[in-house]
Amino acid sequence: MTESAPPCLSPDILHALAAVGRPLSFGDGALIRERGTFAPDFLLITSGEITCILTEDGSVSVAVGPGAIVGEIGFLTGAAANATLRASGAVEAVSIDAGALAALRQGKPEMAAEVLRHLAEVFAARMAGNAALLAPQGQSAITVVRCSTLDQRRMAERVRYDVRCLERGEVLAAADTSEGALADPLDTTGATFLVLDHGTVVGTARVNLGRDVGLDALTLRQAAEVPLAQTAFVTDLVLRAAFEVGPALIALIDAMVIFATNAGAACLLADAVQSHRAAFETLGFGVVQGATWDDQRLTLGLTLVR
Repeated sequence: MTESAPPCLSPDILHALAAVGRPLSFGDGALIRERGTFAPDFLLITSGEITCILTEDGSVSVAVGPGAIVGEIGFLTGAAANATLRASGAVEAVSIDAGALAALRQGKPEMAAEVLRHLAEVFAARMAGNAALLAPQGQSAITVVRCSTLDQRRMAERVRYDVRCLERGEVLAAADTSEGALADPLDTTGATFLVLDHGTVVGTARVNLGRDVGLDALTLRQAAEVPLAQTAFVTDLVLRAAFEVGPALIALIDAMVIFATNAGAACLLADAVQSHRAAFETLGFGVVQGATWDDQRLTLGLTLVR
């Protein structure tokens, strides 16, 4: 089906976006974005048509054309793409990331504000439309979001505190008992994810790239068989007790694998608790050679294929 025409941006704003964005061209049938991946931008279609495939089997799809914006949900929320995008014929588009919007805000703040208002309108309309299309499909209630705002990072700190300090009874010097939050220095350089069940945060995880932070102090580092700069590490993974095993855990691990792969890492290492081992192995992780159980944890690794 074809999506209803979105609210129109003025020609002046379209021209301003084209000036700060990056032009892209796609041939017929080209894969533009894959469902489940994380992207730092949204796309403004300037010519041609894109098919947005909302389900794994391709049974639900929506076509969008010139003037439409795609990828705004992930850009605004940090969530993984909820649709696979393919070009239907030749397509021209403009990629707009945070840097492009910052440039627009600096030079033309009123236009930047209008773009953000437009994104919010498109976001609301598309979320409602997608929900209506997917309701008969019985889509999973589990979603994963990469933290991109202070509020989302705070949610991660709070669920981390709830699980480790309240559910497990750990006494941690870094815990902020007045706020019910548990921050970690590695949050500043890592990619933190939230997993939600029907919109409620039930867990968090973080992956750090070796090239961004010195991880030699971790026993996990000793298992790396590739240079630190090419290694990614799962440095946090907590879920509420009711979600400790199952689809929420799988979804978090999968999100970190996708992120590490797209970031160019050659392998991803995780210091996994025994209850998580089966989920890691389901996604292809194996026991790192020479690793032994230490306090009920085992180092698992996955070679990433780019």
